[in-house]
Amino acid sequence: MELNKTGHTVIDMQHQRILEWFEKLESIPANQRFRPYAKAVIDDLRNYVVEHFELEEQVMTECGFPDSERHQHLHQQLSEQVEKFANEYEVTGVVAQDKLIEFLKDWLIRHINQEDAKFSSYLESQ
Repeated sequence: MELNKTGHTVIDMQHQRILEWFEKLESIPANQRFRPYAKAVIDDLRNYVVEHFELEEQVMTECGFPDSERHQHLHQQLSEQVEKFANEYEVTGVVAQDKLIEFLKDWLIRHINQEDAKFSSYLESQ
């Protein structure tokens, strides 16, 4: 899968990390997914969205991105979904791995390649 670049080195590196999670999870046979990785994956993802979204939103604010409020709302929705996965794991000890893979795929395709592309275009025009 190819990701659009934002032109911001750190953000692009972080996006690449999300792609690597997706590819790794997708490559693990379904009957083996998350057994040794569940808590680590969920904790890492939980921390990562905070770090990544804070950086992206800071850059948007600094450069005056006009659609930043709507974009931050999208980040909030993604964060809430990650929290749902984390809460599901805390309660049940398992994660619906297919749903998590679809979530990451949607994040990669829709959010990064469509929504972040708008930010990228704005950065290029500055």
